[in-house]
Amino acid sequence: MNNSSDDGRRRPLPLIALILGIAAVVTGCCYGGLPLGIAAIVVVMLCKRRNITNKPVFQTVGLIGGIVGILLSVGSLVWQIISCAS
Repeated sequence: MNNSSDDGRRRPLPLIALILGIAAVVTGCCYGGLPLGIAAIVVVMLCKRRNITNKPVFQTVGLIGGIVGILLSVGSLVWQIISCAS
């Protein structure tokens, strides 16, 4: 019996990670990047934990997009705090 995780079933988690990562980057300048980036990273971690190996590029782009979205959102928040304080 084949114990591979790619047994022909459709696995939407890599696509969801990709969409969340891109959405995190797009909304990074406002506060949407933070929750979307965290969600993208969580979905990528779920893919790794469940050993879903199809579409590894989607998972990588989702992870990088999530990290960039979080950094943009935090950077934007810091910039707004600094600009309001001065």
